[in-house]
Amino acid sequence: MEIRRQANGWIWIVAILVGGWISDPASAAQIESIEAVALSAQPAPGSAANFNFFNRVRMNDAGEVLLHATLSGGANGLWHWNGSGPPTAVAITGTPAPGLGAAVLQTLTLDPLAMTATGPSFFGWLALGSGVTSLNDDVAWGSSDGGALVVLARQGASAPGSGTQVFGPNLVDLSYSAASDAGRVLANRLSLTPAGGVGERGLWQQEDAALTLVALEGDPAVGVPGGQMIDFRGSVSNDLGELLTNVRVDTVGRALYAFDSNGPQLVALVGDPAPGTSVDFLSLTEYVSELGINDAGEFAFVAGLSDDTVAAFGPDGAGGTRVVLRTGDAAPGTSGAVFAFPDDLALAADGSMVVEGMLQIGPGGTVSSTDRGLWGTAGHGPLQKIARRGDRPAGLPEGARYESFSRWELNGSGTLIFSGTYFPPSSGTAEDAIWHHDLHSGETSLLLRKGDPFEVAPGDTRIVSFAGTGGDASGGQDGKGQGFADDGRFVATVDFTGSTRGVFRLGLPEPTTGASGVALIALAALARRRETSRRKTQVAFGR
Repeated sequence: MEIRRQANGWIWIVAILVGGWISDPASAAQIESIEAVALSAQPAPGSAANFNFFNRVRMNDAGEVLLHATLSGGANGLWHWNGSGPPTAVAITGTPAPGLGAAVLQTLTLDPLAMTATGPSFFGWLALGSGVTSLNDDVAWGSSDGGALVVLARQGASAPGSGTQVFGPNLVDLSYSAASDAGRVLANRLSLTPAGGVGERGLWQQEDAALTLVALEGDPAVGVPGGQMIDFRGSVSNDLGELLTNVRVDTVGRALYAFDSNGPQLVALVGDPAPGTSVDFLSLTEYVSELGINDAGEFAFVAGLSDDTVAAFGPDGAGGTRVVLRTGDAAPGTSGAVFAFPDDLALAADGSMVVEGMLQIGPGGTVSSTDRGLWGTAGHGPLQKIARRGDRPAGLPEGARYESFSRWELNGSGTLIFSGTYFPPSSGTAEDAIWHHDLHSGETSLLLRKGDPFEVAPGDTRIVSFAGTGGDASGGQDGKGQGFADDGRFVATVDFTGSTRGVFRLGLPEPTTGASGVALIALAALARRRETSRRKTQVAFGR
């Protein structure tokens, strides 16, 4: 194994039984294992072609990988790797669509793509012909509790719980759908309301092999006297099957609702006071990338405020929310820089958050090449800088500087993996790398970058030309494309000189002693709780 970079990492902090935070001595964060999932120029199972390019990769906490790849003949497909042997074909364009007889799969969307606890979840379009028209060509697939691939929803098919209505043309709405270990969540505009119908928009959640109605247009808007829910936008789901959803209420406008075993609960409402401020909510995000929920039932979201500022809200550790980052706030770890607004965010199981922040040009000498970065909190602690454009990247020499941050993800302990680009010293050409950051210790380390030797297999060492992680602004259990497991394994795409590439499962050290061991026990207990809580939630959603 060629890659060996050291860093202080894996400091797990947990407040269990002792009434306070405890921490382990730091241990080395390094890539300890490399497992090849798929390599270019190798045969793609289920086809007569070879793997050519890898577009997306996802992984669940069990370490199973789902990859979206382009083949040498131009087709696209999905493959599932269970941890050993070659990956198995899930769906390939130009071949029969799974579970739909003679219908042929024409397109597979890159997002929202997920590897849930039970298997793949994805969207696609069917080729017209063989009974397929523009009125029934959108399809959502998921995996049942037994691991079987199933059709969850299809445009033109009956929409559960809606009477005589059918799923409409917005079945594949890439901004509004997510999939956690509990399964797929889907918001949709239904067909035109028939006589005596009950509304044309709804929110559904996967239960085993099918979707169950969560809410429908016309349902009472809890917490808003006389109000009705009339539209559903972005929705995220934790691994217990609890949702945080953007809902439009007819009398007031946008709201955020949590849906769990107790039914809908109002989290935030346009016009209501924004916690920790002297102003009101003016707008509430409808985008999955700006929403977060964890298995503790804590929330994170972006909102516009009535004084024309924008803020990212996160859990306060006492059951409520607080301002984490807001327009005009001083940016921690800088010399006078000021936030312009927050962007994407992720919320971890322990309440840790990461937010991408934009900075105002001018204050603190901020210019266009230093106006963006990542900031985060350890648990419910204060905001701290992780990385900023223009700063010297961890593990690189003086004169190098961060350029961009493309993908980043938290796991259950508040440990961050992020990938992006940097400029080497005296070079104007950006190069790619992957970093590890521990929010609790504040330590960042370089894991993999262009030019590194990389042991693909015994006796097969190649030189890295690109490295990128799988997750995208995800907290691991919030339904936003997980690629980083609680045990330290993460999935990455790596390109090599000579135009070869591959998908790999990489391993970091797993904490085993002291408070780290207590944290693992707590996470395991939480995992055992998930199935029971999920079932209770789904029973409550039944109509």
